[in-house]
Amino acid sequence: LVKASLQFVSKDDWIEDSWALGINGSHQKENAALACALTSFWLQKWRPEVQLTKADFETALKISKWPGRQQKHVFSPELTLFLDGSHTFESVSATANWFVNNSSDNHQNYLFFHCSPDRDHVKLLKPLLNISHLFAKVFFMIPSSLHGNIEKIKEHHLIMSNYWSKMTGCSNSFVVRDIPRDLKGPSTFLICGSLYLVGHFMEIYSIET
Repeated sequence: LVKASLQFVSKDDWIEDSWALGINGSHQKENAALACALTSFWLQKWRPEVQLTKADFETALKISKWPGRQQKHVFSPELTLFLDGSHTFESVSATANWFVNNSSDNHQNYLFFHCSPDRDHVKLLKPLLNISHLFAKVFFMIPSSLHGNIEKIKEHHLIMSNYWSKMTGCSNSFVVRDIPRDLKGPSTFLICGSLYLVGHFMEIYSIET
């Protein structure tokens, strides 16, 4: 057994409410606090001559970036992408709030979603169902980088699509392998549920990481 001490990190010990993080989302402040605590511990053990102030941590967190996490990318006047590799109930909830507060009323909105069969799609889709009225169409899409039992994943996507239709009373959800080419007019894509899916779109649209 590894004889390691267990330490609990409190957000309030490391992060001020007024700090603006480079990575969007209120839930990221817990992650930021953990990053500060780990950095401090590592420096004390391996580089004790380096002394960081709270202002140093604030600056570092302000300029930090995480491609594919609440990232808005304007590809063209006709297409804007909202990318978030959220894959838990809490992070998908943050994604929904972020999209509501930052999307444009002048675009047609399309949701692209993926989650693996071992995840609770009912729970993950709940925050998105709360804003289902915003989406003209919903696509359950298998990322190209996934291999293995594709048929099982496709079956899971069909289950999700049917569940969406049942919960919304609309027949606007589809299972796809590629981005549909018949989407007309200024469009906004919300891509979430999976880092694999976000990576797929970043590759297609040559979004630098």
